[in-house]
Amino acid sequence: MKLPKRIDPCPIVDALVEIRFSTKINSNAVFGLIYNSLQPEFESVENLPIQQLPEPVRSSDPNLRFKPHYRVKSENFIVQIGPDVLTISSHPNYLGWTRFSEEI
Repeated sequence: MKLPKRIDPCPIVDALVEIRFSTKINSNAVFGLIYNSLQPEFESVENLPIQQLPEPVRSSDPNLRFKPHYRVKSENFIVQIGPDVLTISSHPNYLGWTRFSEEI
């Protein structure tokens, strides 16, 4: 059975990939390192509300560990970046697995 490449109308509203990681570099440097490679395509940068919490609160609460601190947008994708996490989602529409997997 051959699987279709596209479904019309597409029932997928959003697709998101979350990558959790640990690093030996300073957590404050993670955003800069990742954004440096994304900058040509992702120009819009937004600080997320979690940044309004003091660092000791963010680092001591395990529920906040994998929350992104920044959101960057391109025409078709949103990338969210935190000290321990990176998410990639299609926005505003899902463009299909071929295009989404290329972006990932």
